[in-house]
Amino acid sequence: MTRVASVALSASLLLSSVGCGAPPPSDAADTGQSSSPRPAEDGQEATPGRETAHGTVPTMPVPTMPVPTMPVVGEHPEHAMLGVVNDLRARQGLEPLEVAAPVRAAARDVIGRVFTEADVAQEVSIEAVERALQRDGYAPKQLVLAYASFEGEFGELLDVWPRQDPRTFDNFLQASLRDFALARGSAGGVPTYLAVAAVSIDTLHAPQLDVLRDIGAVRREVLRRTNAARAELGLGELTSDAALELAAQQHAEDMARRDYFAHQSPEGDDVLERATGAGYRPRLVAENLASGQMSAAEAVDGWLKSPGHRRNLLDRRAEELGVGLVVERADDGSWTVLWVQVFGAEQ
Repeated sequence: MTRVASVALSASLLLSSVGCGAPPPSDAADTGQSSSPRPAEDGQEATPGRETAHGTVPTMPVPTMPVPTMPVVGEHPEHAMLGVVNDLRARQGLEPLEVAAPVRAAARDVIGRVFTEADVAQEVSIEAVERALQRDGYAPKQLVLAYASFEGEFGELLDVWPRQDPRTFDNFLQASLRDFALARGSAGGVPTYLAVAAVSIDTLHAPQLDVLRDIGAVRREVLRRTNAARAELGLGELTSDAALELAAQQHAEDMARRDYFAHQSPEGDDVLERATGAGYRPRLVAENLASGQMSAAEAVDGWLKSPGHRRNLLDRRAEELGVGLVVERADDGSWTVLWVQVFGAEQ
């Protein structure tokens, strides 16, 4: 997840210190992939390997911020700041942010906990904002916050803040951001404001999640992409097999239900036992696993880039394929996406 925290520049009217940085790359989808080919005829297992690949999506650079439009005097602080931010976004051709209830609740929760009459020195933690969002079922994929303490009217703050610390408002010009909120607290009797902008995993990955809900179409796409990679090397085309599909799906569901990621179940069952139990009579079985990829293309591409998975996928002895997939939403708003490929050739 991309996370940026910023506070306003110290000045005669601003009581907080600066702490602004460029956002780190976001985790497009943390992935864990593992393969373990096992030829059934000799009982030998190829050297298993579990590798983890982390995909990153660099944050788009944003240009230096122009002078924003001044808010209307007396306007509600949240609406006023949102207007300034959206004016800046419009000048960059970006979609406007909208006030979101979960983001507002998280901002209010954090500012209520951190900024109190008795404790004015404690810093806002971006992790605290993330936890507050997750408690409300909002899993942030990108998160930006800024805060400042100011003795004057909020309209004056909006005049001083972006002019003296433009980097703070630059952070709100990330293209993927969608949701916004501003919360007001008190630090030692001085009004203190916490602004939060975010985008949830649900929003960012909505198109991919819609596609993944059609498991039949996803299985066909995995098979098509697998066969396309094999065809480039002149290898035989794989066909879909119901027994291998059952073995793959049952393993994906078991891993999701019992929260593990491995070729062997907690009881020690492996792909050979699972395929045989599903009614397959193998002379060859092999298995690829992946976690976190949001499309068939991403899953197959990841396997092809890993030597162990690529070896399974391009094994000239394989004749059939079964694909398993689980897509589940957790209580904190995060998603579990598990992929299983089971390759085989019957006796």
